[in-house]
Amino acid sequence: MKQIAAGDEHSLLLTHGGSVWVCGANMSGQLGMQETEESKTLWNEMQLVTQAIDNLESRDSVGMHEEDQSKGRLQEKLKEVQTAWEMAHYVYIPTHNSVMKELRIVNLAAGKEHSVFVDGKDQSILECSLNHLWLKLGCLDADLGIAHTCGLAEHGQLGLAPAVFVDRHDGVKVVRIPYAVNEPFKEPKSREATIKIVNAACGDAHTVFLSEEGRAYSCGSNSHGQLGIGKKPDGLSGNEMMASIVTSLKEFALTQVAAGAQHSLFLTRSGEVYSCGNAEYGALGHGKMPKTPRSDSCLHALHLQNPQC
Repeated sequence: MKQIAAGDEHSLLLTHGGSVWVCGANMSGQLGMQETEESKTLWNEMQLVTQAIDNLESRDSVGMHEEDQSKGRLQEKLKEVQTAWEMAHYVYIPTHNSVMKELRIVNLAAGKEHSVFVDGKDQSILECSLNHLWLKLGCLDADLGIAHTCGLAEHGQLGLAPAVFVDRHDGVKVVRIPYAVNEPFKEPKSREATIKIVNAACGDAHTVFLSEEGRAYSCGSNSHGQLGIGKKPDGLSGNEMMASIVTSLKEFALTQVAAGAQHSLFLTRSGEVYSCGNAEYGALGHGKMPKTPRSDSCLHALHLQNPQC
């Protein structure tokens, strides 16, 4: 394996050949795989049993003893089907994600319930004969640096337009198949990225992308200032549905980004580290800060007491 990533309840594995293997929870589509037919069938069965229980509860009290027994049996059946339905959303052994077989993934990242896959197909030309070299350069180089995301979408952590969202069983918005992130990296119908992504990091509900030029872009929840963009003009720090550049770091060339549950780190080419987000437990490295940190007090450099160690 070339790379691994772990979310809250899912795991991603990347081979040297660029194929992705996945396992764990797929309730929100974080594995990049469609819901199985088994889970759909079990969901329909759950609805039928639930309806039968509701019908019993709406009847008159005549024959209550028999109805209580029937209701008890139905409730046990509901628990049984619900357990089977939940288990149908788990992949217990690493499984090849064939949805992305046309892509050559070079980097991946996992959040609490979402995933990012960076396509870099151009590397496959190294495995081709000279006769195929021109074709590979012509049709594959265009996909270099395109980020694809899937999973929970309600906070904007996927950086995708709502048009591709689908409803989970409880009405929460998710994306089950990885989609290419367009704005601001590429035109919707283009296969060539104008801003090429080389890496990404995922928090609980936010994502940070790193471009080839060393710029950081972020989207998702900004509840604690973890996006590094400060407050909005109205003073709120809500969700950002589309990725935007972290303007405070534009003057720096970044080499790495990292994300915790509610905070982010940025490493510059000169070795400086900047952090933002939830400072309650000291994760930002700035010493003691208020229990509820201000979202505009972000992007401070970390200073080591003895950096030569």
